[in-house]
Amino acid sequence: MLYFMRHAETALNEEKRLRGWKDPDVLSDALIKAEQTARWIKHNGGADIIFTSDFKRTRETAKAAGKILGCTIQETPYLRPIDFGELNGSLIETISDNLDAMFLAWEKDPSAQAFGGDSFSSFQDRVSKAMKFLFELARSKKNIIAVTHSRVCLYAMAYFYNLERPLEGERIRTLRLIDTGYCDVIRFSLSDKDKLLLTAVNPVHNGAHG
Repeated sequence: MLYFMRHAETALNEEKRLRGWKDPDVLSDALIKAEQTARWIKHNGGADIIFTSDFKRTRETAKAAGKILGCTIQETPYLRPIDFGELNGSLIETISDNLDAMFLAWEKDPSAQAFGGDSFSSFQDRVSKAMKFLFELARSKKNIIAVTHSRVCLYAMAYFYNLERPLEGERIRTLRLIDTGYCDVIRFSLSDKDKLLLTAVNPVHNGAHG
């Protein structure tokens, strides 16, 4: 099994600000959802290891889940979110047009840089390294959790769906979908044909989008 789990809520989420490479702590009571998710995973086979991005919101979420699951935690920068450059930390309602323009620009030119931050190509190169490594671990029958960020979770769905025929445009459009909920999970299971199949989305928390 391979699980992608979004981090717990932060003050920037609560204020509806774009997080990106800002590095806030999670809210004091937000880790309850991480513990609930960890208990669900434990009931459904547990986990051998947790990988997390090196940002505080994911590390704190992974630590809470790890206590329930009793497994080791390993940090990696390859699970970092999109760096939105000068837009990081901005109120989302004030920059929605900028974000729309950015995604449209990426569809035309994946190497176009986002406001001094990532291009789609740089984001994709980074997280694809994590996807390939996690896929190989899943093929070895390990149960793995990747605690990461909303658009990395969305990218994972597009990545594994079109692994044999990657379409950049589809992956970029997937990033424009609604956020996954806090501590929600996307679960992939290894098929008889050695492929990862999407088998569950948000089985623990319903409707907790933000």
